[in-house]
Amino acid sequence: MSEQQSPLDSLKIFRELLVEERRRVVVKALKLHKENGEGGDGFGLDIQLAQEQIEAVDHAIADETLLQPPIH
Repeated sequence: MSEQQSPLDSLKIFRELLVEERRRVVVKALKLHKENGEGGDGFGLDIQLAQEQIEAVDHAIADETLLQPPIH
């Protein structure tokens, strides 16, 4: 049976998923731009939203780090 993840570990994994999604959006925008000259403008909002979510998770990670009991 697997060990339960700490909230901090869960947040770090979630952050990785958000970064992967942001990267997919960028790749898709670049592909569309290369294929037909479009794609850059329409994806800015998606990238902004993803970045805001990443920054929110970064804030949560910092908070959880402060809440972790010190290891002696």
